[in-house]
Amino acid sequence: MGVVASPVTSELVANTTIEVDVESYVEAWPTETETDLDQSHESENEARRQQLQYLQEVLPHTLMIPTEKTEAEIDQMMAELEQHRTLQQRIDDNSATLDERFEYVELHRRKLEEEKELIQLCENEAANSLASAAEQNAQLCTHMAESATERLRIIEDLLLELDDILLAAELN
Repeated sequence: MGVVASPVTSELVANTTIEVDVESYVEAWPTETETDLDQSHESENEARRQQLQYLQEVLPHTLMIPTEKTEAEIDQMMAELEQHRTLQQRIDDNSATLDERFEYVELHRRKLEEEKELIQLCENEAANSLASAAEQNAQLCTHMAESATERLRIIEDLLLELDDILLAAELN
């Protein structure tokens, strides 16, 4: 009985990151004065800044939080992306060694677990937020929590696919 290792699809790569434009979540009410809008906008920006700072403090090792990155963090992200792409290509063309397959799975699993941890933290943060509706709407966690159930299901499916890659690699 043989097991055939399927090539990892590019969907695995596409579903690894969270891309959220936190700047696009600004609510403006037409009945408010310009001063009220300025104060409201400042309050929303402060709430957004505080939440991102909190996320960074709780998850200091993740680069998935959409904040300005240092040169070193950018270099690390680019190196991981290149490593992932190279390993993905070697797996796709069936030239990857067993160690490279393990390395790919470990790298990909780590990123999925980081995303999962961030989503779960955001779900908790959004559920327990005391911020105003406008401030909540401006926050990353509110939007992540809205799609958390579906995204967590996808992550679990991807983790199972990674387990299949490991099993197939071990059996070959």
